[in-house]
Amino acid sequence: MTADWPSPRKAWGFVALLFLAGLFSVIDRAVLNVVVDPVRHDLGIGDQQIGLLQGLAFGLFYAFMGLPMGLLADRKSRRNLVILGIGLWSMATIASGLAQSFGQIFTARLLVGLGEAALSPAAISLIADLFPPARRGRPLSVFMLGQSLANGTGHRGHRSYPFARCIGGLCGSAAGRRSGAVAAGLRAVRRGWTCRCGATPPVP
Repeated sequence: MTADWPSPRKAWGFVALLFLAGLFSVIDRAVLNVVVDPVRHDLGIGDQQIGLLQGLAFGLFYAFMGLPMGLLADRKSRRNLVILGIGLWSMATIASGLAQSFGQIFTARLLVGLGEAALSPAAISLIADLFPPARRGRPLSVFMLGQSLANGTGHRGHRSYPFARCIGGLCGSAAGRRSGAVAAGLRAVRRGWTCRCGATPPVP
């Protein structure tokens, strides 16, 4: 029995949205790296705590929740999982910009990692349902290119994460670091809403 694959236009439209979601996921996780000094001065924290925010706080859930998210993607709506993940990390990014203490921003970074952990398992599973096996290599590469592009352009000497700098470029003060995080989060929220209302994939 031949599978009823969606039209290439509809399938590639959703791949484009997943590409942008991957791109903005890196922006949201990297905003903190651009505003280290304002965060340090605003919250009165030291280098050790900054290191925890950049590493453990984000990486803990991001590293260990990938498998549970993959299991969830096998049982629930992958589209909704992507949307919920984008919504969670976006709101957590905004919360990190509004945080008034180390505990608050640490919790926000944990939730950024949790939300972003949902993206790849659900997106890869979605793409597998949008394209026949012989044609999945290209869309998977396009999706992964989003994160690779943001990461790859983010390591040119001291000019780290230029995409994050575009959003948080005026972050030389406490108010600037808050506005940068809020702007990054709101942009990703918009991308999640586009996934919900735009090119809806004809799969669960």
